[in-house]
Amino acid sequence: MKSGNPYRSTKIVVPAAMLFFMLFYLGAALQMGFSGKGAIFIGEKTGEAFFPLILGILGVPIAIKMLFDAVSEVRKSQENGEEQTHTAAKTPLILSGISFLYIVAFYYIGLIPALLGYVFFFMMFFDDKIQHLLRKFIYSVIISGLVFVLYKIIFNVQFDKLFFVAS
Repeated sequence: MKSGNPYRSTKIVVPAAMLFFMLFYLGAALQMGFSGKGAIFIGEKTGEAFFPLILGILGVPIAIKMLFDAVSEVRKSQENGEEQTHTAAKTPLILSGISFLYIVAFYYIGLIPALLGYVFFFMMFFDDKIQHLLRKFIYSVIISGLVFVLYKIIFNVQFDKLFFVAS
């Protein structure tokens, strides 16, 4: 389908949305790390803001590069006189939104309920049939448990809030 404005194509919208969400993610990680509620380091251990901060620090430049490359590609195709087409950008935007909501939920309700919801919604989103809700919930519990063990036991991350209240 022909697009009136080539800069509204999926090639541009998706990286721009990713950059937007990554900037919010980095901002939330910085706020969490410096507000005292989720310190970056607790003594010699990493705090709960450490990994979101690292992801944000890495994610923002990657998103900027992706957006720059997409704009360059659209400009080049315009110069060559190629017809612009676009496809629906709903899926990446929805997944970015779910990830952003997870970050906000993690801050307010704690790791365990936020992670359970995050994994469950991802499983629901990628399943073409809404059924076997109990099985998906059980898988969410198992995956969340493995992630918790990975962070708490292996990486030795200190969490301020695991489940609604400070732990």
